[in-house]
Amino acid sequence: MTIKDLAEIIAITNDATKNERDRCLKAVADEPEVPGTMPDAMWESICDDRDAMENAIRIAVQQTKAGIRQRILG
Repeated sequence: MTIKDLAEIIAITNDATKNERDRCLKAVADEPEVPGTMPDAMWESICDDRDAMENAIRIAVQQTKAGIRQRILG
């Protein structure tokens, strides 16, 4: 293997890495934010309930991560 061959392999690898990173960043950018306002029933069920609020936030993060994972895996 020559230096030129090695340089070409490195360039191809760098391009592939950049493309994959760009694809992952696009998956994050494409993940929708929570649409609209919180329904009154949801607010009433978590109002002044720290455990319920923490659980609601945890579920939102889990669903967001699942959506991003799904986009990354294609």
